[in-house]
Amino acid sequence: MLLHDNPENDPSTLSPAILHNPTITKRFIAFGIDFGIMFFSALALGVLFIAILSFFHIDDNEKIFFIFQTSFGLFLFYIFPIIYFILSDMSKHSCSPGKSIMKLKVIRLDGSKLSINKSILRNSIFMIVALTSFIGMITVFLNKHRLGLHEIISKTKVITSDY
Repeated sequence: MLLHDNPENDPSTLSPAILHNPTITKRFIAFGIDFGIMFFSALALGVLFIAILSFFHIDDNEKIFFIFQTSFGLFLFYIFPIIYFILSDMSKHSCSPGKSIMKLKVIRLDGSKLSINKSILRNSIFMIVALTSFIGMITVFLNKHRLGLHEIISKTKVITSDY
């Protein structure tokens, strides 16, 4: 059920803030900036991690090294992005660095700031959708409020903002 199909989310009862739909291009550019920040941060953390393992000679034992490497890889590609976006949502302006540059922020459908629970829900669903398929992102094109599946479920919205 999309946002405009749900009587609870009737656009006439929503905060005026939700009506400030950013362009899809701005959202993708913001995500690209954030992805770049996460990529280079993960790369730096990965190099540091390998250096630490080498310093303690953990890389001598291939099985232990594989376990450490796999665990750290899972952290970098699954947990790190969720933490990055949760911390961004909880920041003063409710936005990641990419969203800040593009003058975007994340709010609840009633116009209020996200709670930690809403942010965890929103970003966990986003990661599941992004890692399994981008089908959930197609909903951005299918509804007039430009909401992704993760936003519909968590009742959140990206809006344009001047802070």
